[in-house]
Amino acid sequence: SRDEIGFLISSFNDMTQRLATARREATLSQALVEAERTNLEVILARLSTGVLALESDLRIRTANQASGSILGVNLENRTGESLRDVAKDNGLLEQFVDVALVHLDAGETEWREQIVLRGEVGRRVLSCACTTLPGDEDNAAGYVIVFDDITALLQAQRDAAWGEVARRLAHEIKNPLTPIQLSAERMRRKYLGTMDEEEAQVLDRATHTIVQQVEAMKEMVNAFSDYARAPDMDFSRFDLDKLAHEIVDLYRAQENDLEIILTSDPTMPLIEGDRGRVRQIFHNLIRNAVEALEGTPNGRIDVQIAVAEINEIEFVQIRVMDNGPGFETGTMSQVFDPYVTTKPKRHRPWPGDCEKTGGGTCWFHPREKPE
Repeated sequence: SRDEIGFLISSFNDMTQRLATARREATLSQALVEAERTNLEVILARLSTGVLALESDLRIRTANQASGSILGVNLENRTGESLRDVAKDNGLLEQFVDVALVHLDAGETEWREQIVLRGEVGRRVLSCACTTLPGDEDNAAGYVIVFDDITALLQAQRDAAWGEVARRLAHEIKNPLTPIQLSAERMRRKYLGTMDEEEAQVLDRATHTIVQQVEAMKEMVNAFSDYARAPDMDFSRFDLDKLAHEIVDLYRAQENDLEIILTSDPTMPLIEGDRGRVRQIFHNLIRNAVEALEGTPNGRIDVQIAVAEINEIEFVQIRVMDNGPGFETGTMSQVFDPYVTTKPKRHRPWPGDCEKTGGGTCWFHPREKPE
């Protein structure tokens, strides 16, 4: 009898110890899970790649900060809401959801695609990948979509390709220019003194024109080859209002059939940048507008310069608007690529210069056509 009681007591003590051990292991396991979850949240918060976890009915399970930054809406605070409902208030997210639904409605839970989203400030190119999110005791199976904004990467690749093209073309064009110039100068020295006055004047003007145009072509080739290398910056403080008046007055004198309106603030503070490149930006923007208005009756160009503020940062905004036909839908996604144009005349690329003046940014808005 005593042995039976002793065995019972021993068994009870052993069971109690096992329960205590199991409880400690469960608590430790839970702590480890919480620690891993915290670490995962920290990692997701620091990622520049967007991560969006969804339930099978497209309710948001979790989203990191980068996903909201890329898609232009705060998704971290929308947990539990339907992604379709959240997308109704956001153009970029709505396009993103439409693409995802094409795959998910077709039963494709594993897919990868490069998508283009178009917003008010241009386009964004996203590299997206989706996979099934396994379920567990607390959550049913769902989806996780990982996406990254590769717009800048693609632009850098295009710039590098155009830079190589520019370098090679500049080299090939520049080779014959020096012999042409030397030949003209040699003809001038050899024959100018042997001709009568009238013929000498003709030869003088002709050779002078050749030499002058060769120098101009060399400058154009050098400017073209600038696209292939990082430019040297010449920073200085200058009066943007005064510079704008100089350039606009020049075009007013040349384009008598166009109305060019300049709206600026003479009390605007001096800005710091590369004055020569800012001048070139003005020329290219206005020249683009002038060429776009060819054949348009009552052509008008509005140049507006004002101090603006975005995200509590002050900067100077230059706007050049015309009442021409506007951008064609097929070229809007390529408007910042060099030499992409629908006009028969082609000139030097200008969008890249905006970034080469010292932190500038270019963007465009298609003009709304009157009804």
